[in-house]
Amino acid sequence: MASFAVRLGEDGNVYLMRRTSPATVYVISSSGDLLRTLSIEPADNGQMPYDMRVAEGRIAVEFSLSCSADHCEGANFTVADATTGQKLFDYADDKSLGGVFACYSAKPERFTFLRVGDGAKPIFKYGEQIRFQSADGTKVARWTSAGKPDPYINLTNTETGGNLHVHF
Repeated sequence: MASFAVRLGEDGNVYLMRRTSPATVYVISSSGDLLRTLSIEPADNGQMPYDMRVAEGRIAVEFSLSCSADHCEGANFTVADATTGQKLFDYADDKSLGGVFACYSAKPERFTFLRVGDGAKPIFKYGEQIRFQSADGTKVARWTSAGKPDPYINLTNTETGGNLHVHF
């Protein structure tokens, strides 16, 4: 697992989160200047940040409930102000969500999760999960542009060559 996550904000700044508890987020301007450093506390002490999304002046951080060397299970989500780092809300995963934290919208407040289906296999690149492949290998879901301007998720059927871009 990589020790950081990076997202591009609508404000043109880069948000680099170190996987420390509490989460440390560096806000970097388009010219490369460090604008501010945020510290975002998890709902429970010791939880480690796993991923984040930035939208409409807020940061939604996914904190894992427990992690081993190769994967994490369960999650809580903390929403904080992207300017001050002040915690606004905590949300607990009731373990029925499943899937990958794909998108966050602040107005109205929504979380979007991507799930491929039973038996799906995660595909990793450089220790970071980048896609799911169905159990039979015929369907692939990639979210390489999530967290970027005009984000989408690419759904591919490897048997037919069909390709669907889902914008959010």
